[in-house]
Amino acid sequence: ICLVLRNKYNTDLLNRIVFIGINIAAASSQAVSLLDCFEQTLKQFDSRQIAVRIERDKPLLDVLSDSKILVSIIGMVICLLKLENTSLKKIGVGLRRRGGYVSIRFTAGKVRTQLNYQKDLIDFINHILSYNGSRLSWSQKSLSRTAYLRLRLSNQMPLSYNEYNE
Repeated sequence: ICLVLRNKYNTDLLNRIVFIGINIAAASSQAVSLLDCFEQTLKQFDSRQIAVRIERDKPLLDVLSDSKILVSIIGMVICLLKLENTSLKKIGVGLRRRGGYVSIRFTAGKVRTQLNYQKDLIDFINHILSYNGSRLSWSQKSLSRTAYLRLRLSNQMPLSYNEYNE
């Protein structure tokens, strides 16, 4: 069953790479809802295995990106995490809004295998993300995998804009 899962995730990675390659020329950088992109991505995976939580809750999480490309990139990160450990039961995803950007932290279980194409795919994802000033960092803390996806926020009006001050 491990071999079947690995083939499934490798095929999914390849499909996402081909999709990005075909659609990158027509991609447009615009304000897209990060939460909608996660919702679309989770429909493609078993959503019970991925726990998304918003830290320091601020509801405006619109980022500069192309929504279809961003959905593919989030899916690629999830596939890479699952390929490193096919028995992975839970992936934690934390969304944190910072000054000018959103930090997305993917935390997974123990790293059981080292992927030999991981660096090439991370470089490919960073190349795609660099057009919008975003980036992906991939690290191993103790024996667990952590990935950080940093996306630029679109210009958003603060929530206090409609307060009436006397």
